[in-house]
Amino acid sequence: VGGHQGKVMGLIASKFPEIKCRCFDLPGIVSSATAPEGVELFGGDIFHGDLPSCDVIFMKHFLDKVMWDEEQTIQILSSCRDALPDGGQVIIAEAVLPDDCSSTTGTNRLHLFIDVLFLLVGREAARTESEWNDLAEKAGLRVDWVTATSAPSCYIIVLSKA
Repeated sequence: VGGHQGKVMGLIASKFPEIKCRCFDLPGIVSSATAPEGVELFGGDIFHGDLPSCDVIFMKHFLDKVMWDEEQTIQILSSCRDALPDGGQVIIAEAVLPDDCSSTTGTNRLHLFIDVLFLLVGREAARTESEWNDLAEKAGLRVDWVTATSAPSCYIIVLSKA
């Protein structure tokens, strides 16, 4: 979803050719893009239920607060839920702040500095784990797990139908 002209899906398709990869984006983006090998480009509007049925939906830095407010994010996640079969998952690669941001010691120090950097370049603050849980619940999804990656601005959040 919002797939940078299929580049991320192209990397997945090259590593795992047995996976059928689609990149969903706005029609104007899709019409001017060349699909990477193993990727089908699919144009539509996520706010109008155009998301095709799929087993897994992957979004990387797409649900940032600077792009969508809470209601829009819930609507996007609801569209994802509607496109999933039972047992399907939404995988989100986004920043996740600790719920307690009152201290800059320990493991959250770098994450908080990254969040301040986002604010300095005009982006809104990242969401906390509790905020992700609330958004998922409001969209009829549940957070199965959240895990850090080696990049402090990118956690993996896995959701499934509630």
